[in-house]
Amino acid sequence: MPQRYEELLFAARKEMSVADHLLYVTYPVVKESKFLLSIASKIATSARLALQALLEYEKMNNSIMDYPQSFVSQMSLYKRVIEPKYRLDSTFHRLMQRLFEIYQSNKSSVVKFKRGDSYILASKDYTLSVLDYETVKKYANVTKKFISSVDEISKVANVSDQPS
Repeated sequence: MPQRYEELLFAARKEMSVADHLLYVTYPVVKESKFLLSIASKIATSARLALQALLEYEKMNNSIMDYPQSFVSQMSLYKRVIEPKYRLDSTFHRLMQRLFEIYQSNKSSVVKFKRGDSYILASKDYTLSVLDYETVKKYANVTKKFISSVDEISKVANVSDQPS
């Protein structure tokens, strides 16, 4: 029976696979900038699931007691404890922050509009978040690297746990 962290990592890969398909197959056909928001949402879900998989893995190995349910608190725990422990790229944390900002902007946006090939979200105080194809591709690539890093951490530990 798979461990909880393995299930979360599988779900993260699955979400990323859907985001990849939408980004590289569907979007080039439909060319609708509002679609970028859906793709960014899939990428954000994938990153969140990978983060939870890593936290669950740490919990299983008694490196942390438990982890908070809020994504902001999970990111904070990741930044303080896990990133330095595994010497992970700080780009991963910045990506998760940015994806969370986009998610929040989408929820609280009073104005959403298309400008050229970009999709613009304006918050209540008219702070703008811009999504375009190249930016979303960059988010997808960094998220894939993060998922791979989480996968490597669990594989290295699992190999070292095996009897010689």
